[in-house]
Amino acid sequence: MMSLNSQLPKQYSISFSGHDSFPLRHGWLEKAFYAVTSQFDVNPFTAQDSVVKFGVGKNMVNGIKHWATASNFLVKEDEGYVPSEYATKLMTDLDPYLENANSLWKIHYELAKTSGNTTIYWIFSLLNVQSFSKDYLELKLQEFCVEQGKSVPAKKSLRTDVNVALALYCRTGGSRDIGEDDISSPLHELKLLSVNTDGSYSINTSAKKSLSDELFMHALIEFWEEDNLSAGTNSTSIRADRLIYEEKAPGRIFALSEFELLERVGRMPALSNGMITISETAGVVQIFKNQETYDGKFLKNKWMDNE
Repeated sequence: MMSLNSQLPKQYSISFSGHDSFPLRHGWLEKAFYAVTSQFDVNPFTAQDSVVKFGVGKNMVNGIKHWATASNFLVKEDEGYVPSEYATKLMTDLDPYLENANSLWKIHYELAKTSGNTTIYWIFSLLNVQSFSKDYLELKLQEFCVEQGKSVPAKKSLRTDVNVALALYCRTGGSRDIGEDDISSPLHELKLLSVNTDGSYSINTSAKKSLSDELFMHALIEFWEEDNLSAGTNSTSIRADRLIYEEKAPGRIFALSEFELLERVGRMPALSNGMITISETAGVVQIFKNQETYDGKFLKNKWMDNE
């Protein structure tokens, strides 16, 4: 197996705080979007009436801001915050109440691909076991900080962040280390993590029927483009097995089985109208760009046309 150090990029943004111990709640991203778009000249999260406007306590306002920016729903600018392109499309056109599961898959994707959401990122990009305990996860995160030359967070802070990340994806039975006992996160619907009878956790690799092929293709192309950028190349082909095992690969972020990933890859030529083709030689599946017709930006945005 490839060593962890050989998989890691040179620079990481590492953080285990910012959420004030609150996992994402239903309605928070919508509240953040409307607060920002209705107050162009004011930072709604620091305004004197923020508690009244959001209808929650001050710490929870911080939690709303954290998850809105951590999911790239909002983007920080010098003068405040603006909605991202995907948030604007969802909220003004496709899914203003974030009821579509594919919208939640996109939010998860944005969270899991961002190393600043370190615990989430680690679970869905660097964890090499399907089942794990909190203690195991905390130990690996401590080692990760040391390997990156970063200070190791206090044990209580790390445990709180781990609890929040797990509560984001599954019902954990409540914990005094997070903001509320009854956690209700919209990402529970994705069923990416589950609690085992012994209290450990498992990544669920069963079929992701609510994940659209268009969003999978979006993630595939972003992974391909980032790989080209980091390597300083412009490759026109990529092996499909890299999409299963490598850091930030769509197969890892969406917790796909090898069978499901290859099935989805097989549908890419038709979905892309031939801009993407595939071939298989000696059991190795390769994905190719049709250099005459390929339009990466168009293909990445197709998921927003199919909510």
